[in-house]
Amino acid sequence: MVRDNKNYRGWKNIYYLKNKEKICEKQNEQRKTWTPEKRAEEAAKQREYYLARKAAGSLEQKKFERKLVSDFKKENTPPKPPKEPKPPKEPKPPKEPRPPHERKQRQPKEYLVTEKKEPIFGTAGLKQHQKKRLEELNPLGFYEPPEVPNPFKLTWD
Repeated sequence: MVRDNKNYRGWKNIYYLKNKEKICEKQNEQRKTWTPEKRAEEAAKQREYYLARKAAGSLEQKKFERKLVSDFKKENTPPKPPKEPKPPKEPKPPKEPRPPHERKQRQPKEYLVTEKKEPIFGTAGLKQHQKKRLEELNPLGFYEPPEVPNPFKLTWD
């Protein structure tokens, strides 16, 4: 099975979730056995391997192959045609100054003054649509009794 396959990745994730405890225990055991001397020894092995590959010329060979590929691409790409020089820009003629802005003289507006109707008797606290409806029903207004002093109110002198 190819490891880059999406199915493998999904299987790996599911496998990890199912066996997480066992995997973590195994990793912890490996960490306990891994001592600083063992780490230094592993680092020395890696360094020797790198130097051996470098001495064998494989690293230089890879760099050389990359250079060959880039040189090959450069050789096979057609050269770009030289750009035509742009003609020099002609200087723009100077702008003529604008005349000063003249303010318009506003003419006074004529307002039509309408006489306000006196409010219908008994509609002092109502809204407009309520007043219209009451005016339709009774154009003379409604009776509002005058305020009478409260006879039960006590005052202390």
